[in-house]
Amino acid sequence: MGIFKDLNDTSKQAKALRKNSPGAGQRFADMNTAMAAATSSLTPTSTTSATPSTTPLVAPATGSMPANVHVISTETGSGAVGVDLIVKVSALMFVGAMPPVPATSSVVVPAAQAHWLRAGANLPARVDPHDFTTFGVDWQRVDETAPPADR
Repeated sequence: MGIFKDLNDTSKQAKALRKNSPGAGQRFADMNTAMAAATSSLTPTSTTSATPSTTPLVAPATGSMPANVHVISTETGSGAVGVDLIVKVSALMFVGAMPPVPATSSVVVPAAQAHWLRAGANLPARVDPHDFTTFGVDWQRVDETAPPADR
């Protein structure tokens, strides 16, 4: 008799949970809202503030300054956008006549340009004028600025 009583109690508890929990449609709506919030938190909110909340994955466009990046190290495996890799890059930023600024950023690397990104490479970049550690590689200018030995 003990096992049937336990089964009956479990059945009653399951019915009570089902009665008090929201329907599948409401649960999916809640999950979609949570996913939208998580996705928006990954999107760069500002590339012009002195303390950016997130690091942009592409070159800052509006109001950005040209610079050169000397790659110190790279770490792969943080994700992909289509066939383009997202790579964490540690580099020295050379902006005008200023001393080099160390920076680390996640950068989207086009699949056709991936061979350029290696330790010791010098690449053109765009930087946030208010925060030189916020940068993106200017992949459109890589071919024209590469030294003859790298071509």
